[in-house]
Amino acid sequence: MENRICEHCGSEVPANSRFCNHCGAPMPQPAVCPYCGGQIPAQSRFCPLCGRQLSAPQPPAPKEPSRNDSQGWDFNKEEEQQQQVPPSSVSTRATAYDSDEPSSKRRNNGPLVAAIITALILGVLGFFFFQGRSEANTTEVDTVEVPISADEAREILRSTLNSENRLGDLANVAFALEVNANKTGERQIAGVTYYSSTSNRSFFKVYTITRDSLTATWRVTYELNRTVDKHWLNFNPEQVMGEAQQMPLHVTDIKGKDYLFFAYGAMPQAADAEGEVVMCLYEAQTSDFVAVPFKGEIVQRDGKQLVYGKADNIRRSAETEYLVNQAQAAALIYHPTPEELELEKAENAARRWAVENADNVTALKEGATDVRMSISVYDKPIFAMSDTEDGARIENENLIIVADDKGAVFGFSKTKRRYFVVYAPSQGVASRSTVRFTDDGMVYVAASALEFVFNPRNCTASALTTLE
Repeated sequence: MENRICEHCGSEVPANSRFCNHCGAPMPQPAVCPYCGGQIPAQSRFCPLCGRQLSAPQPPAPKEPSRNDSQGWDFNKEEEQQQQVPPSSVSTRATAYDSDEPSSKRRNNGPLVAAIITALILGVLGFFFFQGRSEANTTEVDTVEVPISADEAREILRSTLNSENRLGDLANVAFALEVNANKTGERQIAGVTYYSSTSNRSFFKVYTITRDSLTATWRVTYELNRTVDKHWLNFNPEQVMGEAQQMPLHVTDIKGKDYLFFAYGAMPQAADAEGEVVMCLYEAQTSDFVAVPFKGEIVQRDGKQLVYGKADNIRRSAETEYLVNQAQAAALIYHPTPEELELEKAENAARRWAVENADNVTALKEGATDVRMSISVYDKPIFAMSDTEDGARIENENLIIVADDKGAVFGFSKTKRRYFVVYAPSQGVASRSTVRFTDDGMVYVAASALEFVFNPRNCTASALTTLE
């Protein structure tokens, strides 16, 4: 075999050399038959040794995935160092075309299977890794909405109303509570403000304020107005509902609606007028308002004024049933005992007056003035007019006053057609009281141990001098 010439330096190189022995440049290698391994002359279509047809010049064999032996050597790299074939050459390794050898297939599929298994393992590990990172990030980003306390809600309501010029100088913020979010998820507060007068018109307002999630500011979304004539308002939770009964309350178990429960007392500005305690439900998102008033006369118990209130003509519903149940524990509503119910009968009017005004009589004996008396009125007679032939009876254009032989003094209003008691001794006394009208329309009463004047316009009494 003839020697070859190095294309790089032009030196003569032995025929079987793979590199030039003068400059070290790789020498082009002749093509090899993929079937018999014999050398193939250039431009040959058939092998001159085995006669098999050759395809078009074959591209270089693809490089196998890297495989390391126990010594850490990379076979692919080693082969690359041994075979440096120019891109224009058609020579390749025989094993790259030798599809007849099963061992070659087994050797080539192994790295592929290993690569697939490795990818699956890495994929599973990556999934759990990134899932853990995602959960960690979610924990860090998510914020928990802290419930707003009643005191905070009250101040937020006050600030919002002031910013919108809705809270007058005389109005008071009674209370406020956070309620459920609206349909868009914005937070809401419901609350009550009021203005109470002892001589003019009183009023209260119920609000829903909503927090704008974009601007983080509160705004009024609902407003309900109510006026109350000839009464002053009491929104004190302990006085209206008592210490054991909370008020206001956030109620969500009535038809699935979102209610604010509260109650208030409307106490009469005039002495002889009735009072009322009103139980209320306000739906924060729709401004619906349900109220049940308990109206009645004012009674004195333990130095407190209570409303002997009764609810009439109630339209039964889940809301009104709830309000009636709440009223049973209201502290401002007078809840009589069986003994007190017996005293309410007309024939026991004098005894009832003595029980309810025991403290007032003591105060009059000590010289007190303008003592507010507990006066109960009756539609039917509590004394007989004919029984006063031997007793004292006085009359003017408005009143008839009668003193019976047991010391009690009764009154009858001609204009209102009502009966009432002016005075009654705590125990039965055989001595009749003395009665007369004063020049200014007062009723003078001289009892066995007490002398006072009674003002029928405001039901107050003032001591003069005791007779003891």
